[in-house]
Amino acid sequence: MKRWQCDGEKDCADGSDEDRDKCLVKTCPTNEVLCKTADRCIPKTWLCDREEDCPDGSDEQNCKSKVCSSEEFTCRSGTGNCIPLGWMCDQNRDCADGSDEMSCSEYSPLFFLSSIPNRYVLIRID
Repeated sequence: MKRWQCDGEKDCADGSDEDRDKCLVKTCPTNEVLCKTADRCIPKTWLCDREEDCPDGSDEQNCKSKVCSSEEFTCRSGTGNCIPLGWMCDQNRDCADGSDEMSCSEYSPLFFLSSIPNRYVLIRID
């Protein structure tokens, strides 16, 4: 089956690429999941990314968000993975969506993390 067949979008003028009889039984590659309406497969990395990729929104249902501590940054996509604040703006993408490297100054970091035994202090650089 071609990628454009049974993907929920009519690519052929007559809609034959979305024929219900041909598209009824759908399986997905191992790195993808089937939407609940069984009309398309999406990459597993799109699950719980706060964007509805399935027409029925099933990829955003039953997502459990993590609560990060005050010493951690919450990644914007997915279920909110937590990374240490010191990993922000260090030119290494630690969040899958790269949100830990967004809104960083191109000249110098806005903050740095000073390590004190059992404690972290966030210091703003002006």
